[in-house]
Amino acid sequence: MGPCSGTQSELQASLDALGTSPSTPGAASAGAASAATPGAASAGTPQSTPPPRAVGRPAWKTEAGKVALGLARQSETERHDHGAGPANELLAKSLEEEGEPCTSPYAQQQAKSAAKGIFAAAGSLGSAKKVVERLNQLPEIRALSYLAEASESEQSESELSLNDRCIRNVTDFFGGHLGSKGTRHAEDQNVHDALLTAVVDGKMKEDRLILAVSKLFGAGWHAVEAAVLRRVKLDDECIERTEGVWQRRSRAKRCDAFKLPGFLLMQHDEELFRFDSGHSTPMRKHVGYREFEVHWARTMPSDRNGIIEMYLHDPRARKYVEMDRKLNNGYDPERTTLLENVCFCLVSPKYDQCADPIYTQVSVNIKKWHEERQRWHSAGASKCAGTDCACNTSSGWFLGFTQSEAELDSQLLCKPVAYPELAHSEDRVAPELHKPACARGECEAEDCLKAKLAKVRGCATEFAQSDELITCRLCKMPRTSSSPA
Repeated sequence: MGPCSGTQSELQASLDALGTSPSTPGAASAGAASAATPGAASAGTPQSTPPPRAVGRPAWKTEAGKVALGLARQSETERHDHGAGPANELLAKSLEEEGEPCTSPYAQQQAKSAAKGIFAAAGSLGSAKKVVERLNQLPEIRALSYLAEASESEQSESELSLNDRCIRNVTDFFGGHLGSKGTRHAEDQNVHDALLTAVVDGKMKEDRLILAVSKLFGAGWHAVEAAVLRRVKLDDECIERTEGVWQRRSRAKRCDAFKLPGFLLMQHDEELFRFDSGHSTPMRKHVGYREFEVHWARTMPSDRNGIIEMYLHDPRARKYVEMDRKLNNGYDPERTTLLENVCFCLVSPKYDQCADPIYTQVSVNIKKWHEERQRWHSAGASKCAGTDCACNTSSGWFLGFTQSEAELDSQLLCKPVAYPELAHSEDRVAPELHKPACARGECEAEDCLKAKLAKVRGCATEFAQSDELITCRLCKMPRTSSSPA
């Protein structure tokens, strides 16, 4: 019995050292009996004590987890400093070096263990909610979120749910076929509006929801807002329809299809439009959800038409006109198009802020003066018919010099002379000014102010006496509370 028991003890010690147990129940009981007998232990080889089993995760796994945590944080730093490209490359390289990840059942087990730890540490449902919210904001968790999104995008269509596939197809169709940075064709615009109306509902009136939808589909903020309002109207119509639900909208060519960067730059030229002293804060224009275009206020020369006259006729604006002509194949925009592109930061002048009130009054009332002069010199009303008056013999300057401020300048004075020494810098156009003698009316040239004013004063129609009461509506100048009545 002794030798046999000693052999059984040696086998049991060897099995315990390997971390296994005998498969035969009889062997286990026999070993236990021999171990309990003092004689058996003394008769055989002394039994060795088995090493203690490790408790918790292995040390190598803990070190590997620390390395992965550092890589995740480093990728978020790269994403913040250099963009998504370097960060995604770092994550992809790390995944290739690690090899195959753990199995899905093991990952599910670890996820349940992590969830139990979160609830045990939080102590309540509300606290757990806050913990998860803060957890999702950590950089290493954000890196895992990007990895999850990348893996979802690489999944085959068969692995995606039907809802996910439909949403992805709509977003891809919007970006691939309906995306446009300019004017869409009429049919494409109708398809764009119809699909956008279909994917929204009447409860998406909040700005944050409109912004989220616009980012998801790549559509404009105002387009999504219009689709929501259109959807509300369609859902509220409960009458029986005899026609289709969607009304096709025709689309004509837009009148503001011109590209006018020069016109915009001219309106912000400090030499042409001075800053308005009545605005201590900049003006804002709403362009999207919490997005504004900010400009400092500038003063118009007289009114909106004065801006157009300056753009078309002022020599200082010639470079801006040429810039726009190059972008529009040599065509000039109509006045209506220019009026629609006047910047919001231009404000009307105030009488008490004008440096020259006389000039301001002339600039705002010259249009009415020109209309009255045309009526004075019309057929049957002119008192100079059949005479050699300048209103009959001039080449058009006599009746045309009151059309605008530019014509008043070009028709009554000699041509201006360029003064390069007055330019602010080399890239500025040299200003063109009239000679002092021309501006004072002392120039003896035939086509200058002195000679032409004499011809105007000699016209019987211009200074004729009449009992007719002329009724005109003068342009009202805005006044402040401190301005005289």
